[in-house]
Amino acid sequence: MSLMDSIRKTVSKEKIGEENLFTPTYKTGFDIIDYRNGRIESGDSIIGLDGGRILTIIGKSGSGKSSIARQIAINIANNYDESQIIDMDFEKGMNLARIQAFSGWDSETIEKKYMLLNREITSESLYKLVKSINKIKTDPNNWEELKIDTGKKDIHGNKIFTLPPSIIIVDSWALMVPKDISEEEELSGSMSASSIAKTNNAIIKRIVGDLEAANIMLIIINHITQKIEIGFSKTQAAVNYLKQDESLPGGSSAIYLSNTLLKIITSSKLDEKEGLGIKGFQCIGEFIKSRSNEAGRQFDLVFSQAEGFDNILTNFVILKNAGYLKGSPRGYYFEGAEDIKFTQKAFKEKYNSSEKLRKVFDKLVKELFINYIPRPNGVGEIKYNTNEITYELIDKEQDIWIGTDGKYYDKDHNEIEIEIEE
Repeated sequence: MSLMDSIRKTVSKEKIGEENLFTPTYKTGFDIIDYRNGRIESGDSIIGLDGGRILTIIGKSGSGKSSIARQIAINIANNYDESQIIDMDFEKGMNLARIQAFSGWDSETIEKKYMLLNREITSESLYKLVKSINKIKTDPNNWEELKIDTGKKDIHGNKIFTLPPSIIIVDSWALMVPKDISEEEELSGSMSASSIAKTNNAIIKRIVGDLEAANIMLIIINHITQKIEIGFSKTQAAVNYLKQDESLPGGSSAIYLSNTLLKIITSSKLDEKEGLGIKGFQCIGEFIKSRSNEAGRQFDLVFSQAEGFDNILTNFVILKNAGYLKGSPRGYYFEGAEDIKFTQKAFKEKYNSSEKLRKVFDKLVKELFINYIPRPNGVGEIKYNTNEITYELIDKEQDIWIGTDGKYYDKDHNEIEIEIEE
């Protein structure tokens, strides 16, 4: 028996702790966010957000941070029958009509998958909610009924199961206060602010383990406030890539314990009479913190006032800025689908109606975005994942790929036949 085997045996026998042998990853519905937060594991490209972890979305007022938080939650919950969203709306700015617009869910689905809490909620409510969900989901009987086979095996060859993701949204962290302070009859000053931060820090530290154990994803929304300092000596920003004069209220633990910290910055306005043909604005996204990828990288996002953030138009703008869009304003096209012309305003409609354009466009997006995932030293050709098959490049000159189904594919992942010399 090796030394590590002996240690593992002791850890198990003495109940010192447990190994986390698998972390599920979920796509957000926004390709650029998934790839910019992606990583390489054993040659595979893993894209999306880790389950059971904390995502904090920050921005100034009106930047769309509340919208993208709900859209991400909905896109994840859509893929699992027993996945649900509990929306703790301290700002009282969300409503079921907006959720229906984002999701397309009917009233029956909303009742099954979504709960909006916007009355009588405090800091302690979050603590109790996480503890309660953890208790329900990790109950042995419920675990057996809910567990999902990941298709992976641990180091001992045993199947790895996980629970469906539950998503809790806190909007916003700055307005989440303890019960005793919320019931104060007189307005307090700096002492209350300090007490709020202290309580919220204690709560988030105590629920981190429960989030992971029950696969609860916590999405925190927080405001960026301006930090005003007098004097020559300035304090550093709370985290790298946050500007020196930017501050995040409500306590520091939400920053340090977040796996991912996404900043949304408003950019230029969009007019439905020109350009992309929508009313809204372009935004800049930036990962201030990522435990999977490089922080400090900025990327475009497109926001529609009617439908929220738009993945297709976001990808279109990114490809356009990268030089993939060909032609002229009267008739743009992408290489590989030269016969399908469109204006910017008509692109999304053309994308939805043309299978050929959709296939070419999606392929270009994946080819560009895969480069956003850093390749660790020693990792060779990156494997390409779909929901069903992983493709690995085996002949670079001829662009031949082999799938996990044992079949061979060309660069467009169309099945091909090849002769193997014996």
